[in-house]
Amino acid sequence: MRSRAALLAAIAGCAALTLAAPAEAASVVGSWKGTVKVARGGSGTFPVKMTISRTRVGARAGTLSNPGTPCHGSLRVSSRHDGGYSLRYKELSGSPKCTGDDRIFIRRKGARLSWRATSPDGRQVGTALLRRA
Repeated sequence: MRSRAALLAAIAGCAALTLAAPAEAASVVGSWKGTVKVARGGSGTFPVKMTISRTRVGARAGTLSNPGTPCHGSLRVSSRHDGGYSLRYKELSGSPKCTGDDRIFIRRKGARLSWRATSPDGRQVGTALLRRA
């Protein structure tokens, strides 16, 4: 009787740990910053700061800004694939200096976050390896 109760307690404990364990999605949640390098369709670099609070497909994921510019907007998760997340960026500043509707793909790489943005027309691509802010 005692061993059966212990076994049930152990099973319940394992189930609780499994439910409480952070999913792959949780690993990208948080604040990130870094420098984006324009890899195609231009040249140069610019700073980026991103906060991810949700990773459910269809959800508003968080925010993105380019410090030192008026550019800032919201992020929405469009899909999960290849061990990461596709996000859609929506520019909110209204400034003509800023792009909008970029497609961004993020994937965790150890303690860093691999970041790749593609302009709506596909002509410009920027890449970065972000760190926790």
